[in-house]
Amino acid sequence: MVHVASATHRSVRLDPDDIGLEHGYSPVRAYAQSKLGMVAHARWQAGNGALTARGSSASARE
Repeated sequence: MVHVASATHRSVRLDPDDIGLEHGYSPVRAYAQSKLGMVAHARWQAGNGALTARGSSASARE
């Protein structure tokens, strides 16, 4: 599994109170937030051994 993100994820913070961007939507913010989610998920997979238990390896790099 390969996650591809861009440096755009660095330009946004995830707001748990507005996860759907109902207050202040912009296409750029939506894109950046989706990339931030992908990076967070990849780091979670690499950090907790989610894939190594199945015989795969995982790493997260910037």
